[in-house]
Amino acid sequence: MPRSKTLLEKFSMLVSANLSELVGPFTERPKGGIPVTVEGYIRRIEREIYGIDKAAHEMISQVRTMHDRLNSYERQARELDRAVDMHLTRGNDAAALLAQKKLNRLQPRLVRTLDDIKEWESRLLVLKEKRDRLEILLTDAKQKEKTQQNQTGAANARPIYWVID
Repeated sequence: MPRSKTLLEKFSMLVSANLSELVGPFTERPKGGIPVTVEGYIRRIEREIYGIDKAAHEMISQVRTMHDRLNSYERQARELDRAVDMHLTRGNDAAALLAQKKLNRLQPRLVRTLDDIKEWESRLLVLKEKRDRLEILLTDAKQKEKTQQNQTGAANARPIYWVID
């Protein structure tokens, strides 16, 4: 009877599969692939990281704007809620009703802004994860470059990555 794999073996196999999936497209020659030297590959990764950083910066700015808008809506909601209470305690039902209507119109915008913030923050998290994966690939490529230079010299740089444009 075959023995079942331990949790550690299963985890190890999963990690190996994920690393192969991450690095595979760059180490195997795909159909229509273009050979790239280590230096070219490093430059390509650095450009990708720069693009991610630029996009993340713009997204962070957008999220800050949305937070400001949310704070404004929350402040308005508190003021309207106080106005409703004040008008009700003074017996001014018409003014209380008007303030309540304004508050009711404000609530959907507040909720929509909250949802937008959550969505943008999740997008930022995805960008961060992609950037982290690229940093790992960059570190690996720089190590390969150093190893290649030590073994063959910089003049004999040969393509070791295949990239589809």
